[in-house]
Amino acid sequence: IYKDGNKEGKEQFFHENGELLGEGWFDGGVPKGLHWRNYPDGTLAYEAQFDQETGALLAPIAEYTPEGIKFREYVLVDQKLEGLFCEWHPDGVLKHEYQYRAGELEGDQREYYPS
Repeated sequence: IYKDGNKEGKEQFFHENGELLGEGWFDGGVPKGLHWRNYPDGTLAYEAQFDQETGALLAPIAEYTPEGIKFREYVLVDQKLEGLFCEWHPDGVLKHEYQYRAGELEGDQREYYPS
């Protein structure tokens, strides 16, 4: 549901069979509490934890492969990338380390290649 152009209330994602695949809560467009999404088999795909009062991100957002391996981790502030952004190869070896400030690349950017 949108109110004054902002997400409001509980957002839910469902499989075509009706099974709940994810949810999160918004207050005036600000995410609050746990936001999560699963793959159709129930494996966690996405997880973000926001402060219930302020909506501040409490830990980096994590995304996972269908096999349950973390492949991306990052922080959003005002819907813009902030700080360290990491991606991993399927074998768990670090692939990218990027630094962001207000959504823009800043400082050292590192890419790693399989050896």
